[in-house]
Amino acid sequence: MRLCYCYHCKTLSKIADYDGEYSFDSEPLNDVLLENWVQRHMHGFTEEQHPGGRVFAFQGRDIEVQGGRLDGVGVDIANEVEHVRSELAQAGHDVFELKDELKDEAQKCFLKHKRPEYPDKKCIDYHDDSKWLGRKEKIEGQRVHTQQGYLCSFCPYETNVSIARRGYN
Repeated sequence: MRLCYCYHCKTLSKIADYDGEYSFDSEPLNDVLLENWVQRHMHGFTEEQHPGGRVFAFQGRDIEVQGGRLDGVGVDIANEVEHVRSELAQAGHDVFELKDELKDEAQKCFLKHKRPEYPDKKCIDYHDDSKWLGRKEKIEGQRVHTQQGYLCSFCPYETNVSIARRGYN
């Protein structure tokens, strides 16, 4: 069994091992399961734009954690599980670190605009193109945003806008 992890959507998937033919440089000749998984997890990005992914070879049976320990599992399998766990923990840490940085940047922007309050004072940069996080792509002549969002999502002003839009003032 193989575990595949996508760094874009933070998905961990289990796919079967490849048991087909290999080329002279040990690359699989027709690994349709992995090709299908990779294609589904490109999310419209090119190979240069995509943050990537990892495939972990995982030997053995499905493992259940009972009482905080891996029961009945060989040392090599436990090491593989710990390796996957450490990779996922690092990815999670990176996400939280990025969110903290975005909150700090949004707070600086909020203070720079003298704490605007919706609807009395408008934020001049609210959902402005300069506050877009992620890539901007052109598809067939039209600018299309990727699946990211605005820095404004991390700003206290966004909370005021959301509350007012729901009819609570």
